[in-house]
Amino acid sequence: MRTMFLIIVGIVIILAGSSTVIFLQQTEMECLRLYKDMRELSRTPEMSLADQQTIDAHKNLVFEYVEKNCPDFPDLGSIYDNYNQNSLEVEPIFDSEIYFDYEIESDGVTYGSQYQISGGIVNEITYAKNSNSLIVSLSESEKGFIQILIQTGLLHSIDQSPFTYFVIADGEEVNFEQLSPVLLKISFEKGTGQIEIIGTSW
Repeated sequence: MRTMFLIIVGIVIILAGSSTVIFLQQTEMECLRLYKDMRELSRTPEMSLADQQTIDAHKNLVFEYVEKNCPDFPDLGSIYDNYNQNSLEVEPIFDSEIYFDYEIESDGVTYGSQYQISGGIVNEITYAKNSNSLIVSLSESEKGFIQILIQTGLLHSIDQSPFTYFVIADGEEVNFEQLSPVLLKISFEKGTGQIEIIGTSW
């Protein structure tokens, strides 16, 4: 009788251990799925353009990842804190409905975004990889401003926090308004020919 009891106890322990292993494996797979979904969503054009529905979807994935006590990864805490503070929400994007599209190609990836300008004409927007900057070439500029939306993944990744910039107009540092992590409003003077927007990590 005692032998049978010990056998039953042993079977229960083995089954319990198997259940624990299966549970851990399921949790690990769920964490991997969440991480994969987060990374893929963070690279979409909708995310870089601060589409609110896409941001909300990414936010939900991040919160679920944290709630499941999944393994930490670089900048997870910063991303989580940003969402708690709603610092990645952008509304509205521009002051008016009149805006222009632009595209940047870097390392085989095309980044599409928009800008709005008053008081000048944008001839070209290019990316300088060595300085990690966008260069905006202007003509017929009067005193005015440009609002420019910068796709995430070009000057900054979604994992970086905060998004910071340094702006130069014709070789001189100028002030600017950061309306959101990815939207800048830069004023310029008459005759300005070039604005450089540098993505920084400090």
